[in-house]
Amino acid sequence: GVLVTTTNTNVTPSTTGPLSVNANGVITLAANTPSGTYTIVYQLCEADPVTGLNVVPANCDTATATVIVANVIIANDDTGAPILGSAGGQSLANVLVNDTLNGNPVTLSNVIITQISTTNPGVTLNPANGSVNVAPGTPGGTYTIVYQICEIGAVPANCDTATVTVFVQAPSMAITKDGAYVDNNGDGIANIGDTVVYTFTVTNTGNVTLTNITVTDINATVTGSLATLAVGASNSTAFTAVHILTQADIDAGQVDNLATGTGTPPLGPPVTDTSADPTPCTNCTPLDPSCITCTIVPIVPSPSINITKDGAYVDNNGDGIANIGDTVVYTFTVTNTGNVTLTNITVTDINAVVSGGPLATLAVGASNSTTFTAVHILTQADIDAGQVDNLATGTGTPPIGPPVTDISNDPTPCANCTPINPSCITCTIVPIVPSPSINITKDGAYVDNNGDGIANIGDTVVYTFTVTNTGNVTLTNITVTDINAVVSGGPLATLAVGASNSTTFTAVHILTQADIDAGQVDNLATGTGTPPSGPPVTDISNDPTPCANCTPINPSCTTCTIVIVPASPSIRITKDGAYVDNNGDGITNVGDTVVYTFTVTNTGNVTLTNITVTDINAVVSGGPLASLAVGASNSTTFTAVHVITQADIDAGQVDNLATGTGTPPNGPPVTDISNDPTPCNACTPLNPSCTTCTIVTLVTSPSIAIIKTAEFDDNNGDGYAQVGETITFNFTVTNTGNVTLTNVTISDPLPGVVISGGPITLAPGQVDTTTFVGTYTLTLQDLINGSVTNQALVTASTPSGQIAQDLSDNTTNTANNPTVIDIDGCAIEVFNYLSPNESQGMNDRLYIRGLECYPNNTVEIYNRWGVLVYETKSYDNTTRVFRGMSEGRVTVNQNSNLPDGTYFYVLRYTKVSGENFEKAGYLYIKN
Repeated sequence: GVLVTTTNTNVTPSTTGPLSVNANGVITLAANTPSGTYTIVYQLCEADPVTGLNVVPANCDTATATVIVANVIIANDDTGAPILGSAGGQSLANVLVNDTLNGNPVTLSNVIITQISTTNPGVTLNPANGSVNVAPGTPGGTYTIVYQICEIGAVPANCDTATVTVFVQAPSMAITKDGAYVDNNGDGIANIGDTVVYTFTVTNTGNVTLTNITVTDINATVTGSLATLAVGASNSTAFTAVHILTQADIDAGQVDNLATGTGTPPLGPPVTDTSADPTPCTNCTPLDPSCITCTIVPIVPSPSINITKDGAYVDNNGDGIANIGDTVVYTFTVTNTGNVTLTNITVTDINAVVSGGPLATLAVGASNSTTFTAVHILTQADIDAGQVDNLATGTGTPPIGPPVTDISNDPTPCANCTPINPSCITCTIVPIVPSPSINITKDGAYVDNNGDGIANIGDTVVYTFTVTNTGNVTLTNITVTDINAVVSGGPLATLAVGASNSTTFTAVHILTQADIDAGQVDNLATGTGTPPSGPPVTDISNDPTPCANCTPINPSCTTCTIVIVPASPSIRITKDGAYVDNNGDGITNVGDTVVYTFTVTNTGNVTLTNITVTDINAVVSGGPLASLAVGASNSTTFTAVHVITQADIDAGQVDNLATGTGTPPNGPPVTDISNDPTPCNACTPLNPSCTTCTIVTLVTSPSIAIIKTAEFDDNNGDGYAQVGETITFNFTVTNTGNVTLTNVTISDPLPGVVISGGPITLAPGQVDTTTFVGTYTLTLQDLINGSVTNQALVTASTPSGQIAQDLSDNTTNTANNPTVIDIDGCAIEVFNYLSPNESQGMNDRLYIRGLECYPNNTVEIYNRWGVLVYETKSYDNTTRVFRGMSEGRVTVNQNSNLPDGTYFYVLRYTKVSGENFEKAGYLYIKN
């Protein structure tokens, strides 16, 4: 209960982190301690006041002391020094120079720097030293970096951020140069002393002001100066230049010229630009092909030279064999083929020693064939090559411009020679014929390594080789190579002419899955031998025991050794179809479609490629399918559309087959004829043998219509109908259904009607108006009736045997009304002139037209005195008829011709309705 003192207690010294406590109880905080809360546990023990030592037994207690550290950290914004973007460099040495921690400058030992963001990846902050750097090639502009400094070890974090601003300079300029030829003396010809005057436009294309702008030109005298040029500004008046034409310009045929614009930026070296021509000569070619912006004045000199070179082999020792030391002697003819005199004409030859020349001058069109000769001494390389190919170069110097040259051609070329360099078609060639050659045979045997009787990956094919020197020189360093097998043995050091070796070389090929897919292993080896001179000779192997029934994968490899690996490629295709009513009218029409879907399946043991589906009765879309793995199926790639034809509708169904085709790794494509996964069980294929056809049924709607019209023929042309005259019936027959109709016939129940024409066939929509004609002869009853009424029946058959019928209508295809024709045959007309004795056979009776319709009638005839001379009932114009003879009272002689004169007739008749009529009039008789 009494406060402790340093006399009666001891504190046990200890250290925890940055805190320490001494024996007097003083707590000390280590320098540079980061912000945060720290604790230390200390122990207090009772002490002997005399000895100062802890009492025994110990009497102690512990407690915790807490110290809070709070450092103030401040990051201040910085502005870096401007940097030239092309060169890059350090814009700021250390962003920490103005940052503080507890009022003291921060250092890299007490803070961590982190770059948070930047406006350009080329401007970066180095967290290791606080420097801000600009990468070479950084585009010009003003960029910022946001960085953060955090007190090291502070928990929680004690941080602040600031921004660094850096201006990256990108000085640049552009210059254009426009030139104009000035004909100073006005003679219209370019002369020495004429000038080309240039004008310049300089533009500041960078982001800093340029000063001390100058223009230089190595081929013209420039005048003018410009002190400063602001960003984006242009100046086209400060500078001009003049070039004075020289003979060299005229000889060159043009003046090519470039200028250089230079300006000084605030930082870095001056910037320059080579001029471009704002109005370039579009048809000119610069002397320097890269100088595409030069200003050009054309003048056209045309110097040229031609050289021919003739060679002859010289057998120096006369032994008839080409030996080292024999020579080839060449003669040359040079000709000036240009338009200027040539000087200093020379001939050079890299493969012969030339004598003579130089020729001082050669006039235009002149030739020289005596000055130059050359000798080539044969080497072993020439003999090994079998010939000497050689070219010379003729050179002449024109008055202006570079020398002109020509590569020689041979005036008497070797007709049967082939140059070593195929492009050297004019070389002179001396034939020498070495003939090194080699032959190799390769025999192979399949080895079933695991003895399971099946070709597996890892089984091998073992090859043996025989190499033979079939040439005329000894071969050395004989080797055998094989791109498809590992060769053992060799190289064979030497092989004499005609000798063979069959023991040195063997090879092994390990079967791969690709070999099994291919169904065989085709292999060739190459034998190579080195002759004494010339390139190595090689031979592609042939098989001494070839497989008689094999076909190589590469048809041209007829000598390959082949190991057969059985492959069993196969494919399966199913085809499902659905009818589509394209116009939605509910009727199957021509142009409606059947849409098919296909599923193709790889049912073999090798991958199939280039899978296609073909269909002779539908347009297939999709594919080819690139690949189909073993056992895989595809039902989305292929579809097909068949456009329905009239034949399909007539058949009532569409039968169809498709073919699926796939290409195995080797051998011919495999195919399969489709079957229907959802077959129509009630359908019968059109072709009975097509049991797998995909059958899509179609709805047939047979129908027919007939229109019947009637026309009175008026056979005697009197405008009235009589018994025996005819009516003609015309028929319009229309196929109003969707199937073709055959055996179209017409019947008519009206007694006496005769129908002619037909039978016919009608396509859907087809109309026939000419085939069928009906003829009917009028009867007395028809005349009495005053009309003829009847109706025809048209009958037809469909391809499937259905019957279509329709009763006729007189106007439309949609109704069935009888055809009615009115006839005028009962109108009474008395022909009142008789001439019984005239020989013409005309007017020999009293004809009363229409009287046949009224059999209940009486006719009375009176002479002019009122005497009855003729009387009858049921007058019918034939049997009961007045022929001009008296049949009246006894006062007139009967059966005698009545005298000429005027008579009076009285006609009484009764209609069927019972109505009575009377008609009277005059009658004239002339015998």
